[in-house]
Amino acid sequence: MTTVAVAVHHIFRLGPELIVPGVILVALPVVLLVVARARRSLVASVVFAALVALIFVWFGVVDGVLDHLLKALGLENLTFLPGGEAEVVATFYSLGSASTSAAFYEATGVVEALASMVMLGFAAAFVASQITAHRRVVLAAA
Repeated sequence: MTTVAVAVHHIFRLGPELIVPGVILVALPVVLLVVARARRSLVASVVFAALVALIFVWFGVVDGVLDHLLKALGLENLTFLPGGEAEVVATFYSLGSASTSAAFYEATGVVEALASMVMLGFAAAFVASQITAHRRVVLAAA
């Protein structure tokens, strides 16, 4: 869900040239998770966790929290991203009116922030379970 929100958010603002990177961003964590579970691979689990951490920091904190969530709470945003200082950010797509488009864009940014927190918790629990399972296998073999 997090990467879907990130993709929709950025495609809405910047246009269709982000569709392919958006699909990759959505597919990559899923593929890594499937590989990690199917092969019980600690390496794939760590790569998955690193990707999730990167997504959390960049899209969840830097873009989601420091820009959109703070704006939604009525606070001054703290982002250094281009266009973050604008009252209404120009978007490639429109939902009829500028205010509706801006509300959708800001809302997807808030979803991006909140969903990334859930994703980070899920990834931490998954990696912890993989490490525990790996330890059991190593101890059983000893």
